[in-house]
Amino acid sequence: MDEKKVKAIRNWPIPKSIKEVQAFLDLASFYRKFIYNLSIIATPITDCLKKEGFLWKKKQQDNFEALKKKLSDKPVLKLLDFTQPFEVAVNAFRTSIGAILSQSGQPIEYFSEKLSQSRQMWSTYE
Repeated sequence: MDEKKVKAIRNWPIPKSIKEVQAFLDLASFYRKFIYNLSIIATPITDCLKKEGFLWKKKQQDNFEALKKKLSDKPVLKLLDFTQPFEVAVNAFRTSIGAILSQSGQPIEYFSEKLSQSRQMWSTYE
């Protein structure tokens, strides 16, 4: 990512509305495969999008800052080598799921997804 974009992310203003939260989350989602546990970090922020209305508290602010840092740090991802075996590590949490594709213990790509309310009721085998 070029330095101009990194600077824009670091200087991203605190969201003051649902629309501003959505804009930030759209940006974060675009880079999701470079950020470990994006959905877990973003969960308190996405809670602002619920029908109860926009409410920005310390937890949202802390996770917003953590996500901005992760977005602006240089990712350390290994290039894919088809001659070597792959490793996949998966994890399921109450509110999200995640996975890491790696080779020789170095990450190649991350996957993270927040679960819908109905999917949160599924067992981990479904």
